This record gives sequence, structure tokens and C-alpha cells, in this order.
Amino acid sequence: MVSRLTKIDGIQAKELAFKSALFLAGIFVVSLMGAAIITLGIGAWPAITKIGTHFITDKEWNPTLNQYSSLPLVCGTVLVAIGALGIALPVAIAVALLTTVIIKNRKIQKILNSGLDILSAIPSVVFGLWGLTTIVPLIRHVQLYYDMPPYGVSMISALITLAIMSIPFAAALIREVIKTIPNSLIDATYALGATPYEMTKTVILPYAKSGIIAGGILALGRALGETMAVSMLIGNVNHIPQNILEQGNTISSLLVTEFQDAIDPLYHSSLIVLALVLFGVTTVMSILGRRIIIWFQSKN
Repeated sequence: MVSRLTKIDGIQAKELAFKSALFLAGIFVVSLMGAAIITLGIGAWPAITKIGTHFITDKEWNPTLNQYSSLPLVCGTVLVAIGALGIALPVAIAVALLTTVIIKNRKIQKILNSGLDILSAIPSVVFGLWGLTTIVPLIRHVQLYYDMPPYGVSMISALITLAIMSIPFAAALIREVIKTIPNSLIDATYALGATPYEMTKTVILPYAKSGIIAGGILALGRALGETMAVSMLIGNVNHIPQNILEQGNTISSLLVTEFQDAIDPLYHSSLIVLALVLFGVTTVMSILGRRIIIWFQSKN
């Protein structure tokens, strides 16, 4: 009897320790996020109080003239991210369907999936160098056709490279969601005479909607936060672009290229405000994506 009580007490102690460890981990994550926000807020406060709403409404970022505005950088960031998502998500869906629905040979599936894994592991600087040697020369021809300066480095060069970088992550997530669809449901659809296209349209895509959206959010997050490849390909010109063939800049690219040179306190503080803006944009996108997933799940 005593040994049984001792065993029960030991199990309860382990359960308590396990729950306490999880609780502390949760507190640590929340505290870490709060500390980051507070630290950024303290650093950004001088620029917020001195520049005010002009930081959002003005159209110029020119440190030599003490002009600091996030609008051209936010426009560049959103344009590149949305453009990359528009290219990456359809291709990721197609690749996921190819490796799960169309190709049934396990060896070929393994080769394709290994290729996706290798692509996702390539450093961004390598993608940037590849973009400089492959995409930039092609864009120069397009710019010459439209009588534009043939810089090559431009918004479209950056977003195409970002799309290619984002495809493996989105495709892997969508692929895993498709694999959770019961085989009996797929077989029953085929038994009714459906073609692979009809089965994909009526069964797989409706079932995998939440995974597709999650893959899109993942690709968008990668595009919003990417730094090195974008900095190498976008041109780093701080203005609101009129089209994607022009040069531009993003928040992350500007931070990595100018932060070390920010000697002036207002300049330094303005860069920290940009970091807060980027944090806010990614947070809003994440919350919006989660709301969309919940909405789709409630419809099913």
C-alpha cells in the first residue's frame, strides 16, 4: 500500500513538473516578445516624438536632409511580398499536387521532395547571386524594350527570386495537408468515374483549403522578412515605385544596409521605428491569415 501511494505521488510530482515547465516556457516566450517590443519602443521614441505622423504620411526617406518616412519602404515591402506570393502560391500548389496526386511512383516522389528540401536549405545569398547572374540580365532586356534605364536590379528581380525561395516552404506544407486526406475518399471519387482534375477540384482543394492558406502565409512571411537576396536585387532606391520594373527598397533591406552607418541619433531612432513598422506589418498579416483559416474551417 505504501509503495503504491509512493508511486502515485511520484507520478503526480512528474505531472506537476511537466506542467510547470510548459507554463514557464510560455511565460518565457511572451516575456521575450514583450521585451523586444519595449526595447524597440524605447529606441524609437525620439523619432516618434520629433517626426510624428509625418513618418507615415510623407514620401521621402533621405537621411542627408533629415527626411524620414516609412511610406516608400512600406510600399516596396508590400509590393514585393504580394508579388512573390502571387507567383509562389500557385506553383507551390501545383508542385504539391504533382508529388501527391499525379505521380504515384514513390521513388520519383522521393526525388522531387528531396529537391524541394535542398532548395529550402540553400542560403539566401546564393539565391541573390543566382538572381544577379540569371534574372537581372533578362530584366535588362525587358527594361530596354520599354525604354527604361537597363539597370536590371529592380522590384521584379527581387520578387521573382523571393517567389522561388518561398515555393519549397509553401509546397512542403500543402503537400503534408494533402497527405492527410483519407485514401478511401480519393478512391471513392475515382470509383464514381472522376478524372484526376475532377477529383482535385471536388475533393483535394476543398479539403486542403486551410493548408493552402497556411502555405500562403508562410510564403508571405518569408517574403516580408527576407533581407540579403532582396538587398542584392532590388536596387535600394528609397522612393515609391510606379511599376515593378523600377528600382525600390524594402524595410528589411534598408535596415541591413544603413543601420551600421546611422551615427545621427534621429537617424538611428528612425531605423528602429522602421523595425517596429515591419514587426507590425508581419503581425497584422499573421493575425489576418489565422482569421482566414478559422473562417474557412468554420465553413467546412
